Amino acid sequence: MAVLCSSKNKYGQVVSKFEVIMVLADKFFSYWCDVVEERNDDIERAWCDNKAYSHLIIHSQNSIVKGVAEKLGFNCYNGDYYYIDSVFYDNDDYIKDFPEQCFLKRQDSHKSVNGLAIDIFQLGHR
Repeated sequence: MAVLCSSKNKYGQVVSKFEVIMVLADKFFSYWCDVVEERNDDIERAWCDNKAYSHLIIHSQNSIVKGVAEKLGFNCYNGDYYYIDSVFYDNDDYIKDFPEQCFLKRQDSHKSVNGLAIDIFQLGHR
């Protein structure tokens, strides 16, 4: 296996991005279980109502995914974006001067760079 990227952990040891991702995946699952347990009463109330359940898990201001993101130290955009339910992001990922009521819209055309397909986005307005 070739390691394309690496970083150092808090002990100065070089670790692969795969190792970092696996640690993050383990933490995500653990925090997901913690938040679900903390919100068990809310989940039981919404269990048989698909709309209320989805709202609780994904879309509410106090959603389960936002709780998990917070425990991981991320921000969470929990509105639908294409077919993605939510996006966890770091403050460094935030585009400060991005205009209000705008979004990135994928164009139909794709660009290929060194054999990799790259999606092209343009600014859309609501």
